Amino acid sequence: MDQLPFERAEERLHVSIIITIAFSTHARRYAVALFHEMVEYWINFVYLAVFFGVMVMYRRLILAQYLISYLHYGVAVIEAAVLAKIILIGDVMRLGRKYEDKPLIVPTFYKTSMFSIFVIGFKIIEHLLWGLKVIFRVLHKMTRCCR
Repeated sequence: MDQLPFERAEERLHVSIIITIAFSTHARRYAVALFHEMVEYWINFVYLAVFFGVMVMYRRLILAQYLISYLHYGVAVIEAAVLAKIILIGDVMRLGRKYEDKPLIVPTFYKTSMFSIFVIGFKIIEHLLWGLKVIFRVLHKMTRCCR
């Protein structure tokens, strides 16, 4: 006798409808939040990719005058993807939300400075990790050489 603890079929139906509505509302909330985050990420990514692509093209045109080939468009796209994610993380951490009730110039400068400091901090960490990788590679080659 596998019966639910509910007496009537209407009670079972009512509970299953409530569970379905609660789950779908919960899932719907996550889906909407995910959609908004992805739209914000892609807006930032496209903006940064175009900006970095223009900078790479400028560098390529300058170096072309000296017959130097420079085709690092992939690096610009990867850098744009990483920076867009860093900006999204900073936005989730609510960086730059301190002076939103002040005149527009104040929160603009504050938000710009906070996000700049945040991105510069990540760039410093990136370069430190790259330097550690190079140091470990050199140490590995030195220890192999001396055996």
